Amino acid sequence: MVQFFTISLAISVVAIVALFVLKQVELSTGSVIFRSVRPQINRFFKTGLVLVERVLPGLAIGGFMHVLKSIRAWLTKVIAHAALKVETTLQNTLHAIREKLHPQHHRGEASAFLKEVGEYKKQIEAETTEEDRSLY
Repeated sequence: MVQFFTISLAISVVAIVALFVLKQVELSTGSVIFRSVRPQINRFFKTGLVLVERVLPGLAIGGFMHVLKSIRAWLTKVIAHAALKVETTLQNTLHAIREKLHPQHHRGEASAFLKEVGEYKKQIEAETTEEDRSLY
């Protein structure tokens, strides 16, 4: 890694020295070096500059907005599923509470013991008179 940066620094130093030498030659002779190539180089660097200043940031912002929209959609789904889970849990809890407070009576066949108790109760009610009922 150190070698890469050292070589990059050396190339940069050589390139800047070369530019200074070319500029000094232009100033001392009064002629423009690479006069015919300069408009093409200008267009090339202008295109590169537009790419770096406008296109790449636009693409980055577009990608960032896409990621934000994806996160928002995912978060919306997560919240919706959580709300649905909470609602289901609350409904199950409510049904359990209702079941405990008001148990459903099964209409199946009664046992022999319950039938006997029921007959005995009817017999006692039949034997009580109006006077006995008025006392209670």
